[in-house]
Amino acid sequence: MKLDLNQPANQSHIALAVGKSQQAVSKLAAKIGVAENLTNGQLLQALFQRLTDEAAGRGGADQAELTRMRIRESMAKAIAMETQNLKDLGLLISVEDLEPMLEQWATVSRSEVSNALMKIVADIEGEHDIAVNQDMVNGHISAAYKLIGDYPGRYQEDSESVIALDDEPDRKEMDTAEE
Repeated sequence: MKLDLNQPANQSHIALAVGKSQQAVSKLAAKIGVAENLTNGQLLQALFQRLTDEAAGRGGADQAELTRMRIRESMAKAIAMETQNLKDLGLLISVEDLEPMLEQWATVSRSEVSNALMKIVADIEGEHDIAVNQDMVNGHISAAYKLIGDYPGRYQEDSESVIALDDEPDRKEMDTAEE
């Protein structure tokens, strides 16, 4: 069969000419959304262009997914490079290195706050010749320590949360913890 490339497109004739079924040609034509008023030559050109693009990895159903994967790969590489640069500049510290420092800081802080509170209570008692109820003081300081100790747990469930440097616990939470 001789195919006239200037005649209006006929998918059955094109299928015979390229050795495929009419359904295969029709399915491919539907994928690329060919217009109704094409010639056999234009339709063949569109079909071949589509097949060439797919073979070269530039088209087809997997193209969008391939593009997404390439974007993710690029982003991962950029993050890794930025992380390495921060490490090289000494501006990044690992969690393994940070945890012991934070634990020691928390221990020292607790001790210093307790010592300062006891000195304040002693100064008030001495200056005003009164006795401050030690159980009341211990109750308030224990509630504050509990709130401070539990504070990081507020963010453990949501790993995407960011703690702002100016984040402060709600005063209502502290009042509730004291009761």
